[in-house]
Amino acid sequence: MQEQTLKKQVNTQETQEVNFSEEELTRLIDIKIKLRAIDVFEWSAIKKVLEAIPPSPAMNAWKVQLEKIAYMCDEDGYVKFLE
Repeated sequence: MQEQTLKKQVNTQETQEVNFSEEELTRLIDIKIKLRAIDVFEWSAIKKVLEAIPPSPAMNAWKVQLEKIAYMCDEDGYVKFLE
């Protein structure tokens, strides 16, 4: 199974590298579509979508990054993260 690498800046001092399988990347597309329909201020709705994601190291790291953005109510960061 081919893997792709996604690098996202976690904060201003560190970068975390996350490897997603093709299946996870496909799943992320659907998750991002659902999350784009939810405003960053709707934490309960965001959390519900995140709780439905099957655990894996890559998906868990992605969820943590999104949770940080949503917790800060960073609307611009939320939109950019879901691109």
